[in-house]
Formats: sequence, structure tokens, C-alpha cells
Amino acid sequence: GKTSTITQISSNANGMFTCCFTTDTQAYGIKTITAYGLTSNISVAGSFAIKANMISVMPTQGTIGTLVAIFGNGFGSAENIVVSLGTTPTITTGIASNDGSFMTTFAVNVQPCGITTITAKGISTMAEATSWFNIRPNITFISPICGTVGCVVRVMGSGFGAAESVRLSFGNVVSINILTTDESGRFDSTFIVNTQAYGTKTIMAAGLMSGQTGSNMFYLLPNI
Repeated sequence: GKTSTITQISSNANGMFTCCFTTDTQAYGIKTITAYGLTSNISVAGSFAIKANMISVMPTQGTIGTLVAIFGNGFGSAENIVVSLGTTPTITTGIASNDGSFMTTFAVNVQPCGITTITAKGISTMAEATSWFNIRPNITFISPICGTVGCVVRVMGSGFGAAESVRLSFGNVVSINILTTDESGRFDSTFIVNTQAYGTKTIMAAGLMSGQTGSNMFYLLPNI
């Protein structure tokens, strides 16, 4: 391709050689491999196809709202790239450099939990590269965050399975409420604080099908 010397070797007494080299960063497409004899001035050529590749996803797991950076190469020179995440066809876009490499970021949107595919697709070349991201569940909202026995607490969560039954536990109560998520793995529910001792209590949401859990804290205050 564009690299004038990718490696240099010597032929044997019969004029034969064998070598290997690591493909450097170049744009997508068919590249010419040329072997040129420095003494004989004879050259021969072959071809190699450079394909799109997702070389890095950081981080590889997180909750809804996590900022993810992806790196790729092997796309068309200066071409537009569309990135999809799971059920979202366009989570972000980017532009490849002249050598076909790119970097972009996106925030994980509301989707069900589990291993989700990231796909980067070049608009001009239609070249595609894929990787994955593990969406983890999370309790995203609690109101109020402190209160007395008998108060009503609103709890919201995301990143669970679609239409999944979720069990809420509170402090020493294993099941204070059972609820069902929507098709995006979200829930919005309430429970009444039961009689427990003063202090910090854990609110945990556990998906009964996925086995995934998310937690947050509530502070129980005394009351006459």
C-alpha cells in the first residue's frame, strides 16, 4: 500500500524468500504488496485486503449513562462512520482520518441488560467492525434518600432485562416489592418503609430472570 518499505529480507541461493510483516494502519480496501530486488531491480506484486477493525472499547461494561470510547481502523480515508449500540441504530457518528482510523465516544442509552453489540459502519465503503459492551443494571433514582418508618420511597432503575420481574429488598426485608420492567429494562416503583432499626439501609433490585442486581442507599431516621 502506502508504505514503501514494510520489511526487508534476503533471498536464498535459488532466489527464493519467505517473510512476514505486521499490517500497519492504512485505509480500507485492496492493497498491493510489491517485492523488489535491490540488486536485480526485478519486482513482482500481489494483493492484500485491509478490512475494518474495532481495536479498543473502553470501558467494556457499565450502567446506563456510562461514557464509552471506541477506537477503530481499516475504514475508508476520511469517510463518515455511524456507530450503533444494541437496539439503537445510531448512538453516535465519527469521521475517519486519512489512514482510515477513528475514535469517538458515546453515552450508553436506556437498553436492557446484558452483552450488547457495538457496530461501526463506514458510509462510503460499507465496511463494518463490531465489538461488545456489557450493560449492567443500576438504581438510578431514590426519593427521598432519608426518612422515617412509614414514609413512601420512590425507586427508579435501568439496565435490567426487558419486561423482567424485579424484586426490591430493603434493609433486612428480602422482598419489600415485586415489579416489572418495561421493554427497555427500566422500572419506576414505590415501597413503604417498614419498621427497622435506625441507620443506613441498602435498597437492592434483583432481576429474577437475568440474575442482575443494582443497589443504592436509604437513611432511616428515628421518629416519635
